[in-house]
Amino acid sequence: MTSVDVTKTVTTDGNTYAPNTTFNFSVATAGAGEYDGNVVYAGVEGGLTAESGATFSPSGDAPAASYEAKGSLEVDVSVFEKPGVYHYTVTETAGTYSGITYDNSSYDVYVYVYVDGDDMYVGHVVSVKDGKKTDLAFTNDYGKDNDGTHDLKVTKTIQGNQAVIDQKFD
Repeated sequence: MTSVDVTKTVTTDGNTYAPNTTFNFSVATAGAGEYDGNVVYAGVEGGLTAESGATFSPSGDAPAASYEAKGSLEVDVSVFEKPGVYHYTVTETAGTYSGITYDNSSYDVYVYVYVDGDDMYVGHVVSVKDGKKTDLAFTNDYGKDNDGTHDLKVTKTIQGNQAVIDQKFD
């Protein structure tokens, strides 16, 4: 295992195109402790890193209520000196894209490093949020709950001494 998927979902009011941006993720080493009956070592710098963000772009398709893209984290087994379980935290890097409410969730991520003869390998990676195993997934609001984000009101004022006040315009 050399990479871990991160799912990014952007929700809208259903009348909004996908934002034209990339959402990035941050990985930090976390402390030692215990998880699921295992002794856990503090994360090793460079053992788990953000490889690619989740990229969105508006398309010619009809607007949708939500959009999904994948980002990924990279595992570098060469930096680990011994087998064991290593602890990291993963968050979304808040950006500045107008109208986006960024997800402030934090995941504990445990990287399981095993040895086979002289070779070490990563057997699996477990992500935990609020004490429960779950996939790495972040959701941002782009006008679904923040309802005024993409609202536009158009009005027409008819005036003048030769105006036909009750004339309709499309």
